[in-house]
Amino acid sequence: MCIGCYFSWTTNLRIAGTCPPNGDAGPDLIGFGGRAMPEWMAPEFLRGEPSNKKSDVYSFGAILWELITMQQPWNGLSPARVFAAVAFQNRKLGIPPNTSPKLVSLMESCWADDPAQRPSFGNIATVDVLSNPFGRQFPLEVEAYNDH
Repeated sequence: MCIGCYFSWTTNLRIAGTCPPNGDAGPDLIGFGGRAMPEWMAPEFLRGEPSNKKSDVYSFGAILWELITMQQPWNGLSPARVFAAVAFQNRKLGIPPNTSPKLVSLMESCWADDPAQRPSFGNIATVDVLSNPFGRQFPLEVEAYNDH
C-alpha cells in the first residue's frame, strides 16, 4: 500500500506517503502479516498501472471512510472480490446518508476515476471540516508529504 496514516484522537492525523517519488510503484498486494490488502488501494494500483501520490489520495479517502464509519472498508468481501470490484467494476464504498456534505464531497473527489482529477494533499489540508470535525483540535499535517 502506498499510504501510511497515523491517527491519534488526542493529537493529529498524520499522512506519510510511501510511493516512490518517480511514481513507478508496482502492485505489491501483500500488506501486514502477508495478507493482500486491496481494501485501501487505488484501482490503478490494483491493475498494475503506474501509481503516484494521487493513488495515495485514493487510499486516504478509504481511510477517511473508515474513520467515519468505524468499519473496515469492504468488510465481508474477500481480497479477491475487493480487487475485482475496485479495479475492474469501478465500485466505490457506500457513504452513510448522515455524513457531512463536505466529507462526502472530499471522499468522492479522492475516489475520482481519473487520478489527475483527485485533489492534492495540500488541497485536502485546506478543507475546513478536517481542521475541526469533532469540535476540538484536529490538525492535518502534510509538511512531510511533498505534493510536488
